[in-house]
Amino acid sequence: MNGLTNTGVPDVPLIIDQVKSLGVFYSSSKTVKEFSSNSDGAFSESPRIDSTMFQNKNILILKVKENSNYMTLPKSGTNYLHDLTRNPFNSLNIIVYPKVSLTIKLNRNQNDNFDYFAVSYYFVDNEEFFPFSILPPQGINKSELIGPTSADTYTKIRVTKRNSSGVSTATLDSINA
Repeated sequence: MNGLTNTGVPDVPLIIDQVKSLGVFYSSSKTVKEFSSNSDGAFSESPRIDSTMFQNKNILILKVKENSNYMTLPKSGTNYLHDLTRNPFNSLNIIVYPKVSLTIKLNRNQNDNFDYFAVSYYFVDNEEFFPFSILPPQGINKSELIGPTSADTYTKIRVTKRNSSGVSTATLDSINA
């Protein structure tokens, strides 16, 4: 479903990965199945998955496959498949956003002394900022930061800077991508 319009999105590519779980870390993964939403944006396919794939600390992760058309939010873009006795694909509702490239050009024109500089952004209210980049002071001169954002909505950009005495300032601005 398109997170901006609440309509179905055709041809959203999904991928199911089998991942070896080591506590909070994942050590390896391999693709089990790839499929896409149909022309109405629904996921009508029910991939057959062997339940033995859950053995030996393996888990299955369902996510939108990296692509140039759509993106998901980090905390809602991954689904963990725990029980395949029910068909989790019949009522699958993954929210995607039309994807465009965001380029922020940095050009330092002051000689102030600071020890921390970070750029982050978001395009959906009440969501966490995407960490864009944390740069050392010398890395700011005429740098470009390039990352994905969503089309047809405002992207809010936050710049945080901490000076050498520990005082932080944050500036918030927005653009329509």
